[in-house]
Amino acid sequence: AESEVDLGERPDLTISRPGLNSLPIEVKLANLKHWPLHKLLERLENQLVGQYLRAESVRFGVYVLGNTDPDRRWEDIGGTSKIDFQGVVQRVTERAKEIESEFRQGIDGIAIVGIDFSDPRKRK
Repeated sequence: AESEVDLGERPDLTISRPGLNSLPIEVKLANLKHWPLHKLLERLENQLVGQYLRAESVRFGVYVLGNTDPDRRWEDIGGTSKIDFQGVVQRVTERAKEIESEFRQGIDGIAIVGIDFSDPRKRK
């Protein structure tokens, strides 16, 4: 079930269970052209944290990143190098940890889940 959050915006999935309150889950297929690393980080901060974790009773969130293209590379922070999907998940996880420490009073946890859906035989 989806519950409305901030101005009608909704996470991709919401788990509601007694004793858990609401758990928003936002999913991005990261390898699509319109999801460069800086945009994935921006969506973590402004969408998951800024909108879905804004309610006082919502203290945990999940950000799922998926990949279907084993050859896809992302421009790293600062634009000095390219990173693979594992590197993207690492950068987003690092930022989530920073956000948790910045918002210690309002957010108890952000889980970053990276799922590589690409054919393992085609990965480099």
